[in-house]
Amino acid sequence: MDERALFNEVWENESKTTRNVIARIPEGSTYRPDPKSRTASEIAWQIACEEKMLIEALETGKAEWNPPPAPATIKDLLDIYEMQCADIVRRLKALPRARWDGSLEFFGSERPASPMAWSFLFDIVHHRGQISTYLRPMGSTVPQIYGPSGDVWRTDGQAPRQRRVDVVVGEILDLRRRGFRFVALADDNFYPVTLTDLAMAERQGNVVRLEQLRALRTERFELMDRLAHLPSDMVFFTQITMEAAEDAAFLTAMRRANIKGALVGVEAVTPEGLKDVYKSFNDVGEALVARLRTFRDHGVGVLGSFIFGLPSDRPSTFAATADIADRAGLAFAQFVMLTPYPGTVDFAAWEKSLGEDATRIAGVPVTRHWLIPQAQRPKVHPIP
Repeated sequence: MDERALFNEVWENESKTTRNVIARIPEGSTYRPDPKSRTASEIAWQIACEEKMLIEALETGKAEWNPPPAPATIKDLLDIYEMQCADIVRRLKALPRARWDGSLEFFGSERPASPMAWSFLFDIVHHRGQISTYLRPMGSTVPQIYGPSGDVWRTDGQAPRQRRVDVVVGEILDLRRRGFRFVALADDNFYPVTLTDLAMAERQGNVVRLEQLRALRTERFELMDRLAHLPSDMVFFTQITMEAAEDAAFLTAMRRANIKGALVGVEAVTPEGLKDVYKSFNDVGEALVARLRTFRDHGVGVLGSFIFGLPSDRPSTFAATADIADRAGLAFAQFVMLTPYPGTVDFAAWEKSLGEDATRIAGVPVTRHWLIPQAQRPKVHPIP
């Protein structure tokens, strides 16, 4: 892969991450850590304008800074950014080689184009880092950037759970002695180390990260190899992410380990729904159907999990979701309602939307019903 192709790939991946960070900025927040600092939305708009400036400079040979007025809301900013990202990726791929290898005028001085492109990218990552440090003080959470953040696990309602292979196998053998033959593995030992992660770390020359990922991948395969050597009447079920479908060797190892099925969090089948659950990187349409079928083709049945009640859901969403589940040949499908548990992003947004209009009992809003004195607490399901 040459430098230009590498830049295009890194740019596209970083743009997706930047989008996820911007999406966490609370609407209307004016927080700034110091009077001299800019707000998160102001920094986000600078990022969007810098990216537009770069592609225009690469195409015309001249960098000009003429940012338009900022959008009024984060939602509008995000909509503009997402459309712009797709447009820039397309224009980068179509950029003539002579432009990439040439030079551009940068505020009165002539600069090599490709080093300037990398400088812009690094500056954007720097500003994205600024926003990420604002998120918690603003009452939001930090998304996964180059790895899971503490908030990713907190938002999911759990801490990372991964145990040694010998411990897992020992517990399975103990269950067998007690008469069990079907075991559901519900910790994070099967969270895949994706081929994309490995390739990216290798291209970036991140030796430490690459060694960590390879060690984790080896451990995953060691566990499945140990399971494959257990008595054949032991059947396993686990939970896994969609990325596992890109790794044929991983799915083959799952089949050999007698892992007959896996819960896969599909969550949503529309681009808007995936945006609601911070999974814009997942596929939709025929690409989603093909990816889900890959599990089945390797002998692993899928329990597809879908969420209804997302902000972007419409009446047509229900039929579209059922259609995807049917065409993908899922072994089972579960459809759950979005529930804003305390401590999650959705709960914070719901509580904020109610404002002062939330019903109160003993001075406590019902959104925090667990703080209402027991004797006055309303019953969720009244007994007739």
